[in-house]
Amino acid sequence: MKRVIFIIAMLSLATVTWAQDTATPGEQVALVWDAGEFNVHYLLFLPADYGADPDRRWPMIVFHHGSGQQGSDANRVKVHGPPKIVEEEPDFPFIVLSPQIPFFGDRPVSEINEAVTQLLLNVVEKQAVDERRIYMTGLSGGGAYTWIIAYLMPPIFAALAPIASGYLDFIAADCGVPDVPIWAFNGMRDYAVPFEEGERMVNEIRACGADIRFTAYEDAGHIETWERAYGDPELYDWFLSHQLPLPSAVTDQTWGQVKAR
Repeated sequence: MKRVIFIIAMLSLATVTWAQDTATPGEQVALVWDAGEFNVHYLLFLPADYGADPDRRWPMIVFHHGSGQQGSDANRVKVHGPPKIVEEEPDFPFIVLSPQIPFFGDRPVSEINEAVTQLLLNVVEKQAVDERRIYMTGLSGGGAYTWIIAYLMPPIFAALAPIASGYLDFIAADCGVPDVPIWAFNGMRDYAVPFEEGERMVNEIRACGADIRFTAYEDAGHIETWERAYGDPELYDWFLSHQLPLPSAVTDQTWGQVKAR
């Protein structure tokens, strides 16, 4: 029921403007999404070979930053994770979308969630995204946001990687997102997000039957956890090992619902 309500809410946003992007292959650019009453700033990266083969579809990573990068200057999001990597690796083999969350006190959380999901759908619509291979990840508060967006949206993600994220009782109580492969990371010396919270989330979601993998870094604090996780090539190989089973009636119907205008 929550997903039906969420889809209806998204489709009711008649004021959303579908902005054109100006990304250049091999470069990451800061852009602005006009969500009607407010703007969402974001980074978009296209691989260096993007467009060389007009028939090629690319996997996409949706990255959510931590609470320290909220605001209206998307360049602040480049300090960690995939947005940092692509600044040095123009041949990174993913489209990377990195929304910048506005300060939560400025807008209702539900409006921000809707704007971010509309932005995601716009990028999929406008870019050569392989709809079977959309992945989502985030660090710290962005790790929690990864859980939340996956929980709210229809099943469009092929895999999730929440990093240095804690316990979300409302998602755990509802068995979260049991049909999506998940790889969670937490540091045992993390004093910002206690390790026990991340471990509890993993254990309860696993008990629901989820395909969830857990990496516990014994000597890592908060920042070291995501630096180590995003610096490991295995994470990106793991992403690419998962894809949605398109074409399928469920996935086709899902995209038909969320893309209807």
